[in-house]
Amino acid sequence: MEMSVGTIVTIVLLMSMLVLGLILTKDIFSGATGAIKLTDQQVTKQINEIYAGEDGLKLIVYPQTRKIEIKQGKSDEFAFAISNQGQDEKSFYYKVEVSEIADSCRISENEAENLIQLGRSKDNIILGSGEMSIAFRTRITIPEEMPLCKGGIRYAINVFEGSGSPYKQSDMDIIIK
Repeated sequence: MEMSVGTIVTIVLLMSMLVLGLILTKDIFSGATGAIKLTDQQVTKQINEIYAGEDGLKLIVYPQTRKIEIKQGKSDEFAFAISNQGQDEKSFYYKVEVSEIADSCRISENEAENLIQLGRSKDNIILGSGEMSIAFRTRITIPEEMPLCKGGIRYAINVFEGSGSPYKQSDMDIIIK
């Protein structure tokens, strides 16, 4: 009798520990998924909050530091929005391309261009006077075998008016860790 009561108590305690362990594991994995992945609406809202009331901003880039560190085998994104500061409705297009690679990086310009998975370019962006675009996102994916690049790769975000004349340019630095 003593042995079976002890066994039952042990089984109940072990089952409780198992359930608590599973809940804890679920919470850890659902909360620690790396960088926060923002939706277009969240990025646009954050950009608008950061730059509310600022005049003359044609190109707004997020993160503000203009620097992202990405580990080998991982992906990350940066976002930007275009603001039409003109008096008339205009058409815009953008292009993201490599502008500079640090000497310490053992990577070619072509390899750096191929790191851009999504958001390399977009055309026919129509904005009214004073209107801001949605947040455009550019995804950079670093393969496992890519060499480290602590000096960084600088990508240029070039925005043009529909006629092809430059509108605004900004940079984003990518560090491969």
